[in-house]
Amino acid sequence: YSVGDQKNPTYEEVGSGTTGHAESVEVYYDSTVVDYKTLLKVYFASEDPTQVNGQGPDIGTQYRSIIFYRNPSEKQLAEQYIADLNASGKYSTRIAVQVVPFKKFWPAEGYHQDYVQHNPSNPYVQHESIPRLRRTQQQIPELLKPERSLLKQ
Repeated sequence: YSVGDQKNPTYEEVGSGTTGHAESVEVYYDSTVVDYKTLLKVYFASEDPTQVNGQGPDIGTQYRSIIFYRNPSEKQLAEQYIADLNASGKYSTRIAVQVVPFKKFWPAEGYHQDYVQHNPSNPYVQHESIPRLRRTQQQIPELLKPERSLLKQ
């Protein structure tokens, strides 16, 4: 979880939509191997960047789309990527992704970690997570390592 001011938020608290936090993913990467623009490409391939305050059936500010930056270069790259997408005509509505400075990341509870792998039969995983992963794979096949993929093609 990130963005909100509440310390050590729980899933239930964040899910209430009252903490200011959004569900988030922390990504560690080696910029000599993967550059920030490639991370942006993966990010935008993995969601509907035009949906305001939600993703798919998950509605509320806790599900809003956010890109965090740690320096002015990352901020500029994210803003330019969004401007280029808006100008491309790929989407019929404007990009709703917020670009905000990174403050603090609070890891979710253990039962949320690797959720798809640990809960492959869960209805949400079957009807939302797996289709989203497949759509992402179709949009960026050149970036995938099949032997490391959560879902085989």
